[in-house]
Amino acid sequence: MAKKSIDEKKPFYKRWWFIAIVIIFVLGIIGNLMDDSNNESTSTAQSSSKKTETSKKETGKSSAKKVKKSVASSSSVSSAKKVSSSTSSDVNSKNVEQANAAISERLSQAQGWANGTLDSNGNPTNSGTPNSAYNWAKIVTSIKYAENELTIYVNKDYVGMSKTQFANYMYTAENSALVALNEANIINENTVKSGLYTRVFDGDTKLAQSKISDRHQFKINQ
Repeated sequence: MAKKSIDEKKPFYKRWWFIAIVIIFVLGIIGNLMDDSNNESTSTAQSSSKKTETSKKETGKSSAKKVKKSVASSSSVSSAKKVSSSTSSDVNSKNVEQANAAISERLSQAQGWANGTLDSNGNPTNSGTPNSAYNWAKIVTSIKYAENELTIYVNKDYVGMSKTQFANYMYTAENSALVALNEANIINENTVKSGLYTRVFDGDTKLAQSKISDRHQFKINQ
């Protein structure tokens, strides 16, 4: 009876072994699928990371290029400004030199006519007659132009002169300088009419300056 019972149970055991094998096979397939999924996820993550790093590098390179271009552009603008400033300074300096040369030449002529050392054409002569209309030039040693202003320097021959006569001499000296500047194309006719602010010095002592209301008129300080 025992042998018959065991034989009767064999089909039951066979059935469970088959089920177990099937389950193991299915689990194996699922495990492989999960490994593949993990590998794909890892690969995707690595690919995404690489793309992110590449993007950062490209962004960094782009930013660096922009910075270089900005620096280069700024440098170019700065250089252009320096060149422009230097050119403007050179032009102003040249104008001042031309202005003072023109004023000095006219003053020398006036002094020559005042002393009788020049003829009516401005040529040197030993037999000229002093012209009193240019006596103002006898007390003026120089006239300087700078920044749209005039500075007249005088010697001691003004001492004892009346304020009215001194003011008239300074007006004539200023007018002579304005004409010289106009002929040298430094100032225009309107500036000649309105005048330039003018100061008068004996050494470091300021003797007079233009009036605010009329630049051709002088306020005498002495």
